[in-house]
Order: sequence, then structure tokens, then C-alpha cells
Amino acid sequence: MEETIKMEKGYAHPYQKLGGWLLLIVIFTFIFAFSGLIGSFSQDGFFRSWPGYAGGEFWLQLMIQCCTFYTATLQVTYAVMLIKRDPRFARTWQLIYIGSFLKAL
Repeated sequence: MEETIKMEKGYAHPYQKLGGWLLLIVIFTFIFAFSGLIGSFSQDGFFRSWPGYAGGEFWLQLMIQCCTFYTATLQVTYAVMLIKRDPRFARTWQLIYIGSFLKAL
């Protein structure tokens, strides 16, 4: 019994590299995260037009941008967790959707 346990620990799984659909998901996650950040600095983005906002609209737009940065940060974290095969990646994906939901509100 102990020999089989030792053999199982030394067993190398043939799928050590990230590939296929999972690799595509990771690549698109990085692209979506960076495109969300770049959108904030575009010509009509928040950081170029923030002096035009007044009062409550400014704070609302600022909160939307905070949600954008939060979502982008978690998307990068999610992609890195997939690459490292961290089993907590599903929780991070849920947090991404919470930030996206708050941004949509």
C-alpha cells in the first residue's frame, strides 16, 4: 500500500503545460483586463474628460473607474492563478463578477 502511494506522488502527469482552450481563456483574460484599463485613458475616457464632470456625476464616474481597476486587477490575478493551477481561481472569478455587477449598477 505504501509503495503505491509513493509511486503516485512521483507520477508525472503528461499535461504539464497550459494549452488548448484553457490557454485561450488565459490569453483573452489578459487582453480584456488591459483593454479595460486602456479605455480609461482613451480620448473620451474618464481620465481625459474628468474636469467636465461636476458634483455627483464626478463621484459616480470615479466609482465606475474604481470598479474597472478592481475588475482588471482580479482578471490578471485570475489568469495567473490558472497558469499556476491554484484551486481558488473560482472564488476570484466570482469576485470579478461582483465588480462587474457594481460597475453596471
